[in-house]
Amino acid sequence: MRQAAGAARPTRRRAICFALLRRRRLGGFLLLSGASLYASFLAGSQAFSPMTILSSVDCWSWRGWCWQRRPSTTAKLDAVASPPQANKLGFLVQFSLAKKVAVVTGSSRGLGRGAALGLAEAGADVALLGRDEQRLAAVKREVAALGQRALVVPTDVTKPAEVDTACKRVLDYFGRVDVLVNNAGVAQVAPLFEIKDEALVAIFNANVFGTFYCCRAFGAHMVAAKRGSVILMASISGMAGEKNLTAYSATKGAVIGFTHALASEWAPSGVRVNAIAPGYFRTDLNRQAIDDATIGPKIVRRIPLRRVGQPEEIGPLVVYLASDASAFMTGQVVVLDGGQLAT
Repeated sequence: MRQAAGAARPTRRRAICFALLRRRRLGGFLLLSGASLYASFLAGSQAFSPMTILSSVDCWSWRGWCWQRRPSTTAKLDAVASPPQANKLGFLVQFSLAKKVAVVTGSSRGLGRGAALGLAEAGADVALLGRDEQRLAAVKREVAALGQRALVVPTDVTKPAEVDTACKRVLDYFGRVDVLVNNAGVAQVAPLFEIKDEALVAIFNANVFGTFYCCRAFGAHMVAAKRGSVILMASISGMAGEKNLTAYSATKGAVIGFTHALASEWAPSGVRVNAIAPGYFRTDLNRQAIDDATIGPKIVRRIPLRRVGQPEEIGPLVVYLASDASAFMTGQVVVLDGGQLAT
């Protein structure tokens, strides 16, 4: 019996040692986890979450008789998921369009002119497309005053042959195309029964087919270069119905659908496609209604900011969508309407 008891003592001692070892490992784990949770709590509620426990398990491991810190796999995943040079560019630098070439249709006046001047101020050279050559020449002088080059290309976007010719001229002159702003468009304010077939065809030709022709011509070079930004001009009328604008609303709804589809199609090639949906701006298209003593106040009352937009206010948004500042953005429709759709 004494021999058996003596033989059992080493076994009992070994069992006690393993028990202490397990307790030490568990105690060390609980100590480290508790310290991590307490530190996260002190850092603020946003840093305190159940994932803190997992991070403490992930970052520590048992090595012999002590706990040792090891590299976090979460940190490795974050490093892999981070975009290249994410922290090497300042915020404002990402808005620069230096050495870029932008094409703006319908750029002789209104929102097209505002977009062209905004792009030029951000450092882009601009190709000005439109039907009024004299007004285009005036915008060219404004672009030159900002220190950028400009090319006037008289173009009717409803004619695919003219769009293809304009594209060739722009590439011959600048050698590249980085940004396309499809702004050209027309509208008719009238009840459905009063819209003639000719007017209906003209509205769809300018607003839908013209957009298609320009994207097809200029987009081919962007896709080949695997870079670029396309900005389409939609409207809040394509998102919310408005009486006496049935044809116009239908075309802008088509532009919104076109934006979503084309963004998905061109994303693998590195070309982004977004749209802007403006509300009421003081342009030639809206000036008569805005200045009307009866209609004007009604329009303003529908806008929470209690005013209409100025054409120059479209520029900063166009620059954002055209630049690397929106590099992770495609297939979106950005509303700029003073809050009208929010009411």
